[in-house]
Amino acid sequence: MQEILSRHVLSPLMKRACFTDEPDQAMRRQLAEWLPEIPSSWVRMDPLSRAAVLLVGLAERASGSACPAGSKALIGVTRCGSMDVDLSFWKSMSGGAEEASPQLFVLTLPSIPLSQAAIVHGIEGPVFALIPPEDASAGQGCDAVDEMMDFAQKEAALLMDSDKGIGQVYALAYDLFRREGQGADLSAEALVVAK
Repeated sequence: MQEILSRHVLSPLMKRACFTDEPDQAMRRQLAEWLPEIPSSWVRMDPLSRAAVLLVGLAERASGSACPAGSKALIGVTRCGSMDVDLSFWKSMSGGAEEASPQLFVLTLPSIPLSQAAIVHGIEGPVFALIPPEDASAGQGCDAVDEMMDFAQKEAALLMDSDKGIGQVYALAYDLFRREGQGADLSAEALVVAK
């Protein structure tokens, strides 16, 4: 029988941090409250990777480190992966390859944010990304993330039932979307499922 130990949602301030390449001193102090340290790769991460790193950091803090790294798993459900960064990269090359933004690089795989989070937080168990079934991803923003979170929770339970060595799963749902006339926004949440 699994239980949900904690649930975490990105606050507006956390979202702002996810879109900040070079955090100022005030943002660094805030990030230090959420993470043991700001990863050196922060500047190269896309917003979804930063969100995953933050959410797993919050989840780890809330649940403690009772489980060994090898018995922790990470599941993420997303509709877009990091495609927004890829599209921005290709747009930055519109005048030729020499104009490509050095801040952007191609990383469409939906597992990239999870991989970043696993590396930063030392998760050695299974890490995998899932694309939700079409009927579970019709909503926008928070509605879609709620549906994806349900899917992630079910997958976490299946993983724990099938792999007796897994004692704790961080289940994430994350999505980057555009609101008409407002630019990019992200919606993300995580929960910690344990035996």
